[in-house]
Amino acid sequence: MPSRYSCLLMLAWLPDCDPAPQHPDNAGIGDATDASSCGRGFVIVSSDYQSSDISLLSADGNWLTPLLLGSGSADPGLSQALSGDIALPTKPVTDNELVLLDRYPASVLSFVNLRDGKVRAQLDVSTGFAANPHDYVPISATKAYVTRFEPNPEPGRQAHDAGSDLLIVDPSVPAIQGRIALKIPLANSTLRLHPERALRVGTQVRVVAASYSLDYRQSGPSYLITVDTQTDRQVDVLELPEVQGCAGLALSPAETELAVACSGAWRGSSSAGYASSALLRLSLTPALKVLSRFEASSLSPPSAFSFGVTWQGNDALLATVFGNLGGGGKSPLPDRLVRFPLQAGPPEELDRSQALAFSFGDPQCSRACSQCLLPDATAGGSLRLWDFRSAAKPRNHLISNGDPLGLPPRRVVAF
Repeated sequence: MPSRYSCLLMLAWLPDCDPAPQHPDNAGIGDATDASSCGRGFVIVSSDYQSSDISLLSADGNWLTPLLLGSGSADPGLSQALSGDIALPTKPVTDNELVLLDRYPASVLSFVNLRDGKVRAQLDVSTGFAANPHDYVPISATKAYVTRFEPNPEPGRQAHDAGSDLLIVDPSVPAIQGRIALKIPLANSTLRLHPERALRVGTQVRVVAASYSLDYRQSGPSYLITVDTQTDRQVDVLELPEVQGCAGLALSPAETELAVACSGAWRGSSSAGYASSALLRLSLTPALKVLSRFEASSLSPPSAFSFGVTWQGNDALLATVFGNLGGGGKSPLPDRLVRFPLQAGPPEELDRSQALAFSFGDPQCSRACSQCLLPDATAGGSLRLWDFRSAAKPRNHLISNGDPLGLPPRRVVAF
């Protein structure tokens, strides 16, 4: 389900809401540098798809800042209020600046200081159309890439307005500096490339991209595209075999492998087809190639993979699996969290959402240790903190929703 249509589907289930109320923002993490062995913690985005709040949770599961920033914030640096479609970069935050991606239709980046929650600046990356930024990849203090999911059906009216690309920005200004056109020889002329997640490894950035028609009623192959950060040029393309709808991307702690989650063919519906859905594991060295795959059709019951995948150490993957809302002869099925060991043993179902499908967000594991966080939007919202540090059965700690307005958690990234 492409992102703008997932939002429309969610909105259809919600009652009418008033505009987000003004609320005071709490302080950030201040000058504190203390961190557990698992790192500092996690950034949480909570949203009802009309407004959003940003919170900070410690690696041990304690709320550091229940409200860092939100749609009702009155920060003078926030010239455009946050919408209900806020995404986070795939790469964990390694310094004290967080970049928020306001996706469709706003297409705005917000640069937020984790110390005090202040917005340093905002950057409009739409260049005249709803570009729908899906990821932000820092390259240096003066360069970063932004994946723009949408193609522009009528380009040529502004600079850098073709879309389906990597936009080059200077975060220090911030300002747009150029774009990298991602070129794929699509056999079906009705399809367009849609760049999703991206990660930097050394001097290269790997971009996972799906292909859809402009109305999203057709889908086609997915690709892993390699871009050289020194020349800002596309240098390689790997068509991912027998999968569609690839969107999830994760880098192993050793930075030698990638995991890609593919949801299958959507074809304009609200549920994916699991026949072309799989979880792929790829090597980065000495050459980019698929090492193994977990088929969605082999799950019990068979279900399409969601957009979320993360490495639990170097030896296992955690991925979310879509449920369904029932109807059409199908029984309702909740979302699931599944662990996939890479060396031996079958997949293990760890958790289920509380009845409502399309409620699990993307899981995220700390790169410092095997602690993983999963947002669940059902039943008022909660977070599941999985601790795999013991050789015994992993522990699941349920964390109550900490958002002061009660917005359910949707997205998470480590910091």
